[in-house]
Amino acid sequence: MLRDLLKHHHFVHDALVLTYTAILIFMLDMLVISIAVATSISWLSQMALIVFLGGVAVLFWGMVLIAYELRTSHYSIQLEVHHTCRLCRHQHIK
Repeated sequence: MLRDLLKHHHFVHDALVLTYTAILIFMLDMLVISIAVATSISWLSQMALIVFLGGVAVLFWGMVLIAYELRTSHYSIQLEVHHTCRLCRHQHIK
């Protein structure tokens, strides 16, 4: 049980790191867009698109980890509740 809890903690940690990294990338993208508009450098607009797509990819991967963690933690909680209920029922019979 403790090993599962530690594994869930790592998944949540990794998902949060990816989400905050995506936010940082989007902020960097806003900076690239503003520089591209201010200087009218054509390749900066392409760079802004690449940075934006990178942020979307990182955010997507974070969301996948969050979805996986929610699914596995829900399953673990269900197993523990069923196990505990079985133990309670078994004690009442004796």
